[in-house]
Amino acid sequence: LGVIAEPVVTTHQLQSTDRFLLIASDGLWDSLGNEQAVNITAKYLERNLPQVAVKALTEAVRREEGGQLVDDTTVILATF
Repeated sequence: LGVIAEPVVTTHQLQSTDRFLLIASDGLWDSLGNEQAVNITAKYLERNLPQVAVKALTEAVRREEGGQLVDDTTVILATF
């Protein structure tokens, strides 16, 4: 375990159809795929529940990790 000195950085030109930006630590990305994280987030944003979306992502990680959060899981959700 340790801190990775060089983060994975991806660029994306925002489109008019983009509705949110999800920034998270490897605790999320090691457990959930991109599509799974987007689907969970979108499900709650459709109902204007961004805080619940973040909680649902954390709970999905917990389920994937056998009921525990074994890695730092930090999630930042920006909505447009």
